[in-house]
Amino acid sequence: MQINKVTIAIRPRENWEAVDLGLRMVQHWWRAIYAPWLVVTVCGAAALFFLCWQFDLLWLYVLLFWWFKPLYGRIPLYVLSRTVFGEQLSTIQTLQAVPRLFMISPLWHLLLFRFSWMRCVDLPVVLLEGLKGAERRARLRLLRRTTSGTTVLVTGLGLLLQLHLHFTILLLILLFIPESAHVQWQHIIFPFTDTTAPVVFKLLTVGVFTLSIILTEPFYIAAGFSLYLNRRTLLEGWDIELAFRRMVARLQQGGM
Repeated sequence: MQINKVTIAIRPRENWEAVDLGLRMVQHWWRAIYAPWLVVTVCGAAALFFLCWQFDLLWLYVLLFWWFKPLYGRIPLYVLSRTVFGEQLSTIQTLQAVPRLFMISPLWHLLLFRFSWMRCVDLPVVLLEGLKGAERRARLRLLRRTTSGTTVLVTGLGLLLQLHLHFTILLLILLFIPESAHVQWQHIIFPFTDTTAPVVFKLLTVGVFTLSIILTEPFYIAAGFSLYLNRRTLLEGWDIELAFRRMVARLQQGGM
């Protein structure tokens, strides 16, 4: 990380101010984030859907696509970790890095810490610092010390936002279905628990579920990354280091 090339204002922030910064970063760099993110998630979703469709296990697709979110989440984190420090990545460059990103401790996130409420802050430690074992555990404890409460709330709010978007879109679709079709709301909201639900509603639910994850997950990852950056700023004095570097640069320009 080259702090002197940072493209955001480095200073100590309150936790929720840091979360807001993360959301703004996604809004500002959405093209660089969503282009490779869409390529990987859509291709992965299509392959997974085709496999589950062959065995009539669409409910399994929903479970697996949700389960693999920690792998997909490495893509927006990779883009943000480079862009914040002045490196502009093309979509091709990001896609070329995807195989390497997926090979960094995949089982750690898919098994041991899949249900961790701290996932969005843990991921930068695994992906960017490459720590393992006791060293990684000590680092996580240090970073979590003042961010754990906020991170848990961010994870909970992210889950609620995803579910809200999912059911809102389904209910909106339900409103536009004519009464003459005699469609029961259970068929479109919970199609996998009703054996009489038409296949089209199962496909619709799968599509909306996939869309809700694709739209919301980068914001969740960015919020965690911003909390991570803020915690490192407080611990390592990045703002002080930058201030000294600027002072030295001004003195050098003045010929002193």
